[in-house]
Amino acid sequence: MNPRFQADADFNHKIVVGLRRREPAVDFMSARDGGIVGVADQVVLRISAESGRILLSHDRKTMPGHFTRFRERWSSPGVIIVSQSLDIASH
Repeated sequence: MNPRFQADADFNHKIVVGLRRREPAVDFMSARDGGIVGVADQVVLRISAESGRILLSHDRKTMPGHFTRFRERWSSPGVIIVSQSLDIASH
C-alpha cells in the first residue's frame, strides 16, 4: 500500500502544488481539500488518522505534543514535521 498524505493548514501550499505536479501518483491532500482549515490540531490528527493519512506540518512547537497525547489513545499512520526553512526545490 502506498502512503497517503494530509497537509495541515500551516503547511506551505507551494509544496503541495509542486509535489502534485512533479509526482502526480502521490496521494497528497491539501488542508482545504481535507476540510481541516481552522480545525484544532487534535481534530486534524483524528481526521488524518481515520482517513489513513500521514499528516505533514511545519508546527514544531505544538504538534509533537498533540501527537504524543493522541497516540496514547488512538493509532495513526504518523506525522512528519517539515522545517519551514527547508528549500522547496533544488536548482
